[in-house]
Amino acid sequence: MGEGLRRQGRVLLNALFPRCCEGCGEELGAEDPELCWSCLADLPRIQAPFCSVCGHPVEGRVDHGYVCSVCTRQERDFVMARSALHYRGMSQDLVLAFKYRQAIWLRRFFFDCLDACAGAYFQGEPVSAGGGGSVAAAPARGGGVDSGRTLAGRSCGRG
Repeated sequence: MGEGLRRQGRVLLNALFPRCCEGCGEELGAEDPELCWSCLADLPRIQAPFCSVCGHPVEGRVDHGYVCSVCTRQERDFVMARSALHYRGMSQDLVLAFKYRQAIWLRRFFFDCLDACAGAYFQGEPVSAGGGGSVAAAPARGGGVDSGRTLAGRSCGRG
């Protein structure tokens, strides 16, 4: 199928079944991401301070390499993990839609979140993707690369 025909098909489908924001239901343009700009801005992003091992956020001011009590008590299967979003509110709804309502069109959104998180914290290091219902990235302990990020990239046409 030629690209021109494919594009015309998308235009026709968008006319019959307009794309809507997964967060608020507002109609989206053909080139818009899966969420409207307002919902993207409202996503519960994780910001410092957080545990330097698992990335779990903490309240208050932390001026040192804080390690939470859970990471102090038990050994982890990873060196460091970070999540892009809190698993609550709209981000939880998006994960549940992706997992249980087959909202596969969200895969690019999740890959973009994962890629931005990995890029911010793991420049050039091998990463492992996923875990715990949140978007996370962590270098593998053994130095190998888990295929999660690579497969996510390939499924989104990036890699």
